[in-house]
Amino acid sequence: MTFAKAAAAALPFVLLATAALAETKNVPAEKLFPFLKAYYDLQANQRDHFTMGYFLLFDGVDRNSVSLVMKSQAGDRPLNIATNGRVLPLPTAADLKGKREIALTGPKDGKIGIDIRLMPNVAPSASMEASPLAAAVKQAHDGAKRAAGLMSLAVPDYKAVCFEGAQSGTVATKAGKTVNLKLQTSGKTKAPCFFPADIPDATRINLDRAPTAMYIVPKAK
Repeated sequence: MTFAKAAAAALPFVLLATAALAETKNVPAEKLFPFLKAYYDLQANQRDHFTMGYFLLFDGVDRNSVSLVMKSQAGDRPLNIATNGRVLPLPTAADLKGKREIALTGPKDGKIGIDIRLMPNVAPSASMEASPLAAAVKQAHDGAKRAAGLMSLAVPDYKAVCFEGAQSGTVATKAGKTVNLKLQTSGKTKAPCFFPADIPDATRINLDRAPTAMYIVPKAK
């Protein structure tokens, strides 16, 4: 089995060299979940509107044959792998500080990677208030730049929330106007996206259907 930290579209600088693993190997939690410590290092009020999403990618590997277990003297703690590959719960700040390891088990053949996404802390719905989504974009933008420090110019310029699974949507403004959401590729398909800077007086997002996922992304080139 080969494990790699695979880059998400939102984090193009994450790609690292692969490392061959046996069927089970203990991996430092901080290595398995890159950038999570930087997220926790932000002040709570600088990250309360967005979170980090870690999704396992499988190439020639059955998802059901892979397991992650947080090792601890207080007792081992399984990490759930959802059908879309998302890992929950994530290691805590205390887990990372304590240099805890995760037992990664999987078949010898095939590859496993991690796709890292930034996500707003808002429950997906066909109709949502605009302000928490705008706050999530601002925090993700500012937090990424702050965490990168001198490398901030290489960090994606987060600008929008895209609503995967929806096909169209509009924004209601304080002035009583209705503005169509722009379409941008998010994942493998185009999705309606909300760019807060373009509509600063936005009050509500209305979609044709509830999104299956929401991701904070840079503006497409």
